[in-house]
Amino acid sequence: MKKSNLDKTITLAAFTISLIAISMVIMNYLNTTPALDSEVFTVKGGFGYQIQAKDRIIIKQEYIPAVQGAVPFTSEKDAQLVSSLVINKLLHNESPVITLNDLENLNIEVLNRQ
Repeated sequence: MKKSNLDKTITLAAFTISLIAISMVIMNYLNTTPALDSEVFTVKGGFGYQIQAKDRIIIKQEYIPAVQGAVPFTSEKDAQLVSSLVINKLLHNESPVITLNDLENLNIEVLNRQ
């Protein structure tokens, strides 16, 4: 039995609508997955960092986390290492909290450590 032109048109329309729907789902997923990046900035006596999601600051860290007192990072490299660890934790749905152990594993230099 041959398909009529109407059947072919309906099949083609259904296929096209399916492709459009799948494309919209993929685009929606890509738009809702936040791209995270970081920026190191200077503070009095050293450096800090901030984490952004789609140009919106979600974390601003002016001092070394997990260290008592207001102690800034001594180098841009140290601030960048910790910010990269925070991003990695966020991307893996982990708490972004940084511990002293994390700092030691990254060999972060800490001045005035008590």
